Amino acid sequence: MKGLTHFIGAVATASCFPFAVQAGMNGEGTLLVLSGIVGILPDTLDFRGFRFWARTEIELAPDPLSPDLASMAAGLVEAVRRAGAEGRTIGVKLDTMPVRGDRWRQYRVRFDPPRRRVTVTLGPVVTTGQVPVEDFAPVMAAPVTAALDFPIRLDYVADITVDIFDGPILDLVPGRDGRIAIEFLPWHRGASHSLLTAVALGLLGGVVFRSVGAALLLALAYASHILADQLGFLGSRLFWPVSKRRIPGLQRTHAMDRFWNFGMIWTALVLIYANLAVQTPGGGIVSRFQLLVLGAALPLGLIAGLRFWLGRKQR
Repeated sequence: MKGLTHFIGAVATASCFPFAVQAGMNGEGTLLVLSGIVGILPDTLDFRGFRFWARTEIELAPDPLSPDLASMAAGLVEAVRRAGAEGRTIGVKLDTMPVRGDRWRQYRVRFDPPRRRVTVTLGPVVTTGQVPVEDFAPVMAAPVTAALDFPIRLDYVADITVDIFDGPILDLVPGRDGRIAIEFLPWHRGASHSLLTAVALGLLGGVVFRSVGAALLLALAYASHILADQLGFLGSRLFWPVSKRRIPGLQRTHAMDRFWNFGMIWTALVLIYANLAVQTPGGGIVSRFQLLVLGAALPLGLIAGLRFWLGRKQR
């Protein structure tokens, strides 16, 4: 989910605590504001800190003017072979291909576990907004497929698109079952996305504010980010450091999905309004449940149904 979605979602979580709402109405909104900051803290820790600690042994840097897809595929095959033969994790960096200015040459890496192979495909030139452009002559290059020496399994989607800014890092991790796990962005959704980290942050907040309520509020605000992320594909290491296994997501949406981000923000705003209304004298015209149903569930359900129908009609 986007940062704004997590921020508003965490504030909505905090608004469920009457003492936080009352404090805000009295001009002391520290806990409400802090909950929003806590809501975006997991990704801030990852993208402003943990990503720079990631280590890689193999870096694949294709030439944007003359990309060698065969070398890319061979590099991935070698990384899988080393991980399996040496029995240790091998980090791989997939570099982007900047052309000029805000133009980037896109390419895709597809892992095929059943067939035990990898395919590298060249894509179009795109803007920084990931919109294809036609102001560059296409580079003719057929997709390259290579066989892998060891069986693999995925913890994310099969297709990995590489285009703008900094390319992704993959960890190839040997498993006890003999397969090599392809871990996407191993530095992401780790310690920062653990429910035990949320508990620790809540305890710290309880000590600072000398309040059990504040401890629970901050822990749940932090956890709201983690649980929202579990709707996606990547998943999180929910019980780090007790377990470093990444728990798969529910695969219901992607982080950039506009409808899900809009829907979660809208629902959070309706919840905030409902929680403020019940704390305001004369404001509780309808119940909190009725507001959520009429103001969020019903309109969003209709939009989702229309979206599904239009998508099915196009197919």
